[in-house]
Amino acid sequence: MSSLSTRGLGAAATVALTAAAVLGLPTSAPAATTTASAAGGSAYGSTVKVGNLVDSGRTSYVPLCTTRVGSAANNTARVDLGLLGHIGAATTKVVSTDARGTRAATATSTTAGTSLLGGLVSVSSITSTAGVSKDARGYHSTGSSVLVGLRVAGRSVTAKPAPGTSITIPGVATVLLNQQSARTSAGAHNQGVTALRVTLLPGNTLGLPTGTVVVGAANASLAAPTRHRPYGSAFGTEANVAGLVGSGRTASSVLPCGGSGGVTRTNKVASVTAPGLVRVGAVTSSAKSTDTASATTATTAAKVAGISLLGGVVEVDAVTAQANAKRTATGVARTSTGTQVVGLKINGRARTVSTKENTTIDIAGVGTLTLHKTARTATSITVDALQLRLTTARAGLPVGAVVTLGHAGAGVAHR
Repeated sequence: MSSLSTRGLGAAATVALTAAAVLGLPTSAPAATTTASAAGGSAYGSTVKVGNLVDSGRTSYVPLCTTRVGSAANNTARVDLGLLGHIGAATTKVVSTDARGTRAATATSTTAGTSLLGGLVSVSSITSTAGVSKDARGYHSTGSSVLVGLRVAGRSVTAKPAPGTSITIPGVATVLLNQQSARTSAGAHNQGVTALRVTLLPGNTLGLPTGTVVVGAANASLAAPTRHRPYGSAFGTEANVAGLVGSGRTASSVLPCGGSGGVTRTNKVASVTAPGLVRVGAVTSSAKSTDTASATTATTAAKVAGISLLGGVVEVDAVTAQANAKRTATGVARTSTGTQVVGLKINGRARTVSTKENTTIDIAGVGTLTLHKTARTATSITVDALQLRLTTARAGLPVGAVVTLGHAGAGVAHR
């Protein structure tokens, strides 16, 4: 399966977990008569994917999404990459401010001494900064990269390269410096900066696989004003082993920080196969939020067709998971309306599907199958259309492994 972000609600999967944790607010909070802009973004130190040699996820990753003034920070130690070299210790921070009529979000990533490709790329320190602000004149985006002591193939390079500066190391790699992007999507203004991107060329003279090393990424975001803050995400499939992702989420859709402004965000894949474990047909997910004077809503959904688990032990024609959250002056309504499981068979025998939430079926010698699994907090709801928890090791997965088909989560925070 393809792997996308970490499971959870919010503007990004991990952002969602943070939001859900800090939003322990009563459902009876009154409707807001004023509006506020969600601000934040994310930053990380490095990420590496070079063939089968190195696969390192985002280090020192930190997200933030808030309508308040605040900050979030992270740090990690040096990362050794074997034949590729090493990346120095990283410190990251995202800050939301509101002062003198200016609302702003700033993200920063700082990485210590780094050496790659036998010293062909070396640098003493790397700092990338992304910022978005809004004042009486409108929105403004800024970005910068500072690479102190940078040398590429023995040649010194300015510490403040122009955006999009590209250098080729003949027969080895391309080096992209100070990569920047500014865009507006669903009413949110975003600024991204990547300080250093090294891409290994096919058939390079170092004998290394093709792939990419990214160091120093910062992304800032400032959403259009909303009365309340919607959040949520949905995905098609996932296998989880003892809290660790064994097979990542497919076709994930996530509400951006501050919501989608009435725009439906979608994602899909044609099919997913993990030999012996799961085979499914089309997977589609969606996420949408709206904000008016009377209500703020968040709705996410995931649809999965043609499901076969464990070589046909469990078969389903189609499932839909749908999560709906709506905040009005009287509180937050959270429902799973739209969730359904169609055409369930267990060991070849058709089973009647109950519409009741959290219906469980024990499958002898396999595990427990839960239909329409639902959980609620004061501001949110999560729904899993179909979830199998193994009580017997199967398909290379141990006892306790969980396979999820169709996940949706949605919530609306007071702020």
